[in-house]
Amino acid sequence: MPPSAPSAQPFDEAGLTAWQAFHTLALVRLTGLANALETGDGRRMLELLGWMATALVDHNLAEERDFHPLLAEADAGDLGRRLAEEHVEMLDLTRQWFADVDHGACATTASRLMDLVRRHMDLEESLMLPLLQGRCLNLGGQVQVLRSLQSPT
Repeated sequence: MPPSAPSAQPFDEAGLTAWQAFHTLALVRLTGLANALETGDGRRMLELLGWMATALVDHNLAEERDFHPLLAEADAGDLGRRLAEEHVEMLDLTRQWFADVDHGACATTASRLMDLVRRHMDLEESLMLPLLQGRCLNLGGQVQVLRSLQSPT
């Protein structure tokens, strides 16, 4: 079973580390997807697309639930809306790629999707996390403070 997105109290240090590790895993999966596309490995391609349609979507929904209210509080609602629009675009491109795989013409959709996911994660890590550093969220009476993270090694 593939790892899924962290969903419980993502603002503690362990949760943020897991969130960032998920981004690292997603980049590895994107590389695998590019290799599967290049070699014509349809089984592997569908497996990785399935992961994107489940785990990546779950991850994106958790971000919207947990991070986007803080973006609004930080007067960065436009960034939150942009990130949410990119989440929708990722889902649409994933669905389109599934359809394209069935018709044997998926290179353009694949390239667009992989580029979008990479740019999106870079935007979250380079702009969203620093912007939210020090913000608090009250989760069931327990306050969690968003801390800065070092890149995973």
